[in-house]
Amino acid sequence: MGTWMVVPGTKTVFRYLAAVQLAGYLARELLKICPLTYYYDIVIDKSTVTLPELNPEHRFYQALYITGNLKITPRELTLFFKNLDFFTHGVRIHNTNLESLSFLRLFNVDPLDDSPYSIEITNNSKLTSIGIDFDYCSMCLGSILIDQNPKLDLRNECDGIMARYKNNRMITNNLYDCGCTVEGNFNQFISTLSPKCWMLVGNITVDQNSDYDLLQKKLDNITRINGGISVINTNFVDLSFFRSIQTIDADSSYKASYISEILIQNNKNLTSLKFQAKQNGLSITIRDNPKLCVAPQELDALFYGEDTQRGDLDVDVCFDEQSPSYWCQVSELGYFSNISDGCVILVGHLLLDKNFDFDNSYKLFAVQTIYGSLTITNTSLRTFSIFPHLGTIRSINPSKPPLYVSHNDKLQDLYTVWRKVESDQAVIIENNTNLITSELYCALWRTKQKAIVKNNWSNCGDNYKAQIYDKTPLNIDVFYGLPSYLDVSHGSNPDDSGMQNNPWDRNSTDEDYETPETSTENGDPGIFSFRVLFLLAVFKLL
Repeated sequence: MGTWMVVPGTKTVFRYLAAVQLAGYLARELLKICPLTYYYDIVIDKSTVTLPELNPEHRFYQALYITGNLKITPRELTLFFKNLDFFTHGVRIHNTNLESLSFLRLFNVDPLDDSPYSIEITNNSKLTSIGIDFDYCSMCLGSILIDQNPKLDLRNECDGIMARYKNNRMITNNLYDCGCTVEGNFNQFISTLSPKCWMLVGNITVDQNSDYDLLQKKLDNITRINGGISVINTNFVDLSFFRSIQTIDADSSYKASYISEILIQNNKNLTSLKFQAKQNGLSITIRDNPKLCVAPQELDALFYGEDTQRGDLDVDVCFDEQSPSYWCQVSELGYFSNISDGCVILVGHLLLDKNFDFDNSYKLFAVQTIYGSLTITNTSLRTFSIFPHLGTIRSINPSKPPLYVSHNDKLQDLYTVWRKVESDQAVIIENNTNLITSELYCALWRTKQKAIVKNNWSNCGDNYKAQIYDKTPLNIDVFYGLPSYLDVSHGSNPDDSGMQNNPWDRNSTDEDYETPETSTENGDPGIFSFRVLFLLAVFKLL
């Protein structure tokens, strides 16, 4: 195939053919123009006693061949290959006595002339580790072959190899390969699974024909799945045969012929999962399992990865003694006053209404995820800044809207942008007479059904018009300069000075704060004016 090349030291750009029959001629011609560039194979074998002294300015080589019982020491190899990282016709390491290949620091490797593989590592009886930095090997093209190395344990190196070569790899017959590829029917495949297999590559399907005891035995050594899991139509009570699995990753290869997901559906006797595998990059569906109650720590693991695509859940959540302290459950009525401080994940159907508890609103400060729904109706809220960290609302009840905001006459802006709303049901934002909803918000609320946004001041950016300025103060937690809740003192009784001077303890719905003249901390316009002048002076000095 033709290739373009710019020769250092000249403005000439020329095209040359890299065909084998022209290689010698081209090498001679290139050396005439650029003598510091080497265009020949490097061969190191059992007859090699010393390595040549090479320090090329331009490090281009044809191919690297290492074979036989070498007399050259690892230290000599490390020094020799310090600046040699560019091989245009591949690397082949075969039948050597090497224990590691860490002396190689490869940047560019193209396929070998007579092979689809750019790197071949085969039949090395003493090799225990590869040691090549595949992050640095950013131009390593083609495929990789690692075969018949009986002492080679790849368990700690597979991530780098798989990230670089994805599905373009053939790794077999080593002490520990980069997983066992699932082939054919999984129920038949599992019966022949080797005890040395520690990772499965591909989707696994457990169904009504699966043997629970066989799964317990064969999957005991599996710690990773590079693919998806489907559990459908079983009579199993739990899925504890997955207990050893630590991570489940989507196969991101562009050549993958399947879509990875976690699907647990239509298991009529399933009561618990009994595994806590962390996953990344998969969509998750858990529904139509009438007896299932999922522990918080199990959901915590399943939605651990930042690249989780979406969740489709219809489950109950059961707290136990192992549940993380940052998981909290709202009351049956939906109020949050019973939750503990520092709650990060809320479970239940959270309700904010005319009885909104301003005194305990700080408890919502750290909330990032809601498993359930959020309803805000008939409140006096002017912003949603009580949720500065909320990023996801994940429905666990398909009959309830995940986000319902209605009849909040003073609400001007949603302030916090929900990055994800995951539900079968539509988001409903309606009848908030002073609320602006932008096109961005509506796009973020797009679930399986289009968001219902109507009868607000502005609906998804249509007919935008400026709001009437609201003279009344905003929620207490959005005053400029307000310190975070943890940074202010909280008195234990009304006489405590910390309580009296703590802006978090003021109720913005009190009538004393309904006009600009009486909305100061102590209700004294003179003191308020003095403080304003003082702050202006401070800002001027800054």
